[in-house]
Amino acid sequence: MRPEEDDPAIELLLGAVPELLPFYRDLAADYEEDLGPNAFFRELAELVSSLLADDEDHEDRLERIFAGIEEVARVPGPDRVEAVAYSFLLSLPDDVLERVSAYLGPASEELLARLSAGDPALDDELGGGAGDDAGR
Repeated sequence: MRPEEDDPAIELLLGAVPELLPFYRDLAADYEEDLGPNAFFRELAELVSSLLADDEDHEDRLERIFAGIEEVARVPGPDRVEAVAYSFLLSLPDDVLERVSAYLGPASEELLARLSAGDPALDDELGGGAGDDAGR
């Protein structure tokens, strides 16, 4: 199992939303050495989609998750683009993106707008090439 402190984006999100730690640990057990920020944030997108599909009210939990996403999105560097933009936001289906737009903070909204516009500068923030399928 890969320790969370190896992945600054995961560590920051878990620090902001500690209730996600069991979710992380379950994924770490399933993925073993292959759980990095990309896989974790894609799985988090699936969790968000399932929370929205559930009949129960998960508004408070969704608010906390998106507050944590915003924390990661505010940190300059490749983690915000790789984890938040390419792995999380691009993994949300269009109908889910519409439903969660109210939860997005300014940095997350900015990343989504840049993804939607196909901004090639996102790849520059990564060092190039990682988000070749970034257009929505």
